[in-house]
Amino acid sequence: MDAAEAFAGEHLNAGVPGHGVADALARAEHLLSDGAPRGVLVVVNQANDWEEALQPAAERYAVVGGWLLQEPAASWFWGTPLSRSHLLYFTGLLLAVEGPAALAGASADPPRWLVAPQEMAPTSAAMGAAIVDFAAAHPGLDVRAAFLPVDVAAARSRRGASPFGSRLGGARPWEETTLRDQLIAALGGLPTVDLLPILKDRPAAFQDRDYHLSVEGHAQVAAALREALTP
Repeated sequence: MDAAEAFAGEHLNAGVPGHGVADALARAEHLLSDGAPRGVLVVVNQANDWEEALQPAAERYAVVGGWLLQEPAASWFWGTPLSRSHLLYFTGLLLAVEGPAALAGASADPPRWLVAPQEMAPTSAAMGAAIVDFAAAHPGLDVRAAFLPVDVAAARSRRGASPFGSRLGGARPWEETTLRDQLIAALGGLPTVDLLPILKDRPAAFQDRDYHLSVEGHAQVAAALREALTP
């Protein structure tokens, strides 16, 4: 068994797709009753968490016809008949939620965290406070947070390969660190793993036409977390 396998065997990846900070902390609280871990690492994802903040997934999504849909999309579709045709379903979903511009990869309303990150200070403060409160409630637990940047914040060259590229307008997220700095300040000295330097100027760390990490990106993040969390 090499070091990577040993590290993976000693750590539980309890992340769930669609979960934000509130859900992550609730899941951590639940898992604490099943064992006695040494610590908890909460990953705050720039691509999602400033939009979802502390709203639980159950309030943001609904299951319709076997699909996990964001509101208000769940109220627009009956699910079962349309779900038999993936192409028709997703084309209709994009048109209903974001309009015709969505089919060209653009949105009329870019997320505020992307184009006006300075406005996100209250959200950053709320997420940081929630993590700090969780740590205070478990004084024997090593609680840490990690900041995972979106692709266009990590590499300027991702502008042409990212779903966010056409939504930037005049924003230059690769030149500023507002959200990261807000979060770190809100954590009040709680240990933080900053993944921005790890992914900086590495466009191959993300999938093409997708802001999610590539195989290479996952390996880089895993190595950074292993170094940060290994005693």
